[in-house]
Amino acid sequence: MRQKIAIIMPAYNAEKFVGDVIKNIPKTIAKKDVIVIDDGSKDDTYNIAKKTGATVLKHGKNKGYGAAQKTGYNYATKKGYDVSIMVHSDGQHDPKQVNQFIEMINSGFDVVTGTRFRSGSAWKQGMPLVKVIGNRGLSFLSRALTGLKVSETHNGYRAYTKKALKSVNFNGNSDKFEFDTEMLLRMKSKGLKIGEIPIRTIYNDARSNLNNYSYGVRVLKVILGHTFYGKYKG
Repeated sequence: MRQKIAIIMPAYNAEKFVGDVIKNIPKTIAKKDVIVIDDGSKDDTYNIAKKTGATVLKHGKNKGYGAAQKTGYNYATKKGYDVSIMVHSDGQHDPKQVNQFIEMINSGFDVVTGTRFRSGSAWKQGMPLVKVIGNRGLSFLSRALTGLKVSETHNGYRAYTKKALKSVNFNGNSDKFEFDTEMLLRMKSKGLKIGEIPIRTIYNDARSNLNNYSYGVRVLKVILGHTFYGKYKG
């Protein structure tokens, strides 16, 4: 039986990029299987995504990056997708690498996450230096305190099997950007097999909604909560 692959794409005010991202998803994946979650956008994101043939789910108001993922994964598990791959709508992920995630899942991994630190210098590829330093620092702490075996714990380019999504309480995660770290911790606590692949570092003029300082503080709380209070155990 052919695998059912879903592309999960949170989108907030992404009218400038979302259409091109969807069009560059490998043609082996039907457009209806690209699940765009319009997280209360105030621009034309919804209509542009809809015109591509994608399935578009809309939040009436902006709920957050994590909340958009919850909507997408709940939809994917309900519809019986075998693999869900999260691709950002702002053009900072190369959608052509989707097939590499599928290949790695098919080699026996339950979770595959991208890493910008195994594909050459992220800084030289355009990642702002402050983000390189912050990301490396938080990833180091995550590995040291939680035992995660991936080089980058904050990358949103991810693939999850149906088994992985059904194994954990992802609805108990934050509605904000620390959702991705919480997911890895929950997956690890369930003994799921986690792998990573190098991805391109792509930075364009997309405006980020992430406050690096507050994000760092929240992720640190997540790491400490897991390490000392047993949070995110399933």
